Amino acid sequence: MKRDKKKQVIEVIFENYLKQFLQKTGLLDDFVNGKIKCIFCNNSVNFSNLSLIFIKEGNPVFVCDAQGCLEKVRDLLKKEVRNND
Repeated sequence: MKRDKKKQVIEVIFENYLKQFLQKTGLLDDFVNGKIKCIFCNNSVNFSNLSLIFIKEGNPVFVCDAQGCLEKVRDLLKKEVRNND
């Protein structure tokens, strides 16, 4: 039997548009000044260690490139997919 899967839209911000995105959301100064923290490890996120940004409860949240944080993102996405099945 074929299962219907819900389609999920994934919006991507390419690196060359990151600064523009941060300006539009009013986060550029905080980002540049190290005030933006990884949602998982609470380390400062910057241009050199940013892994991804996603929206949680209507707000952008940031994830650094630490292996443990990337694993938590993977687990979170797996859980989200299971919940949508």
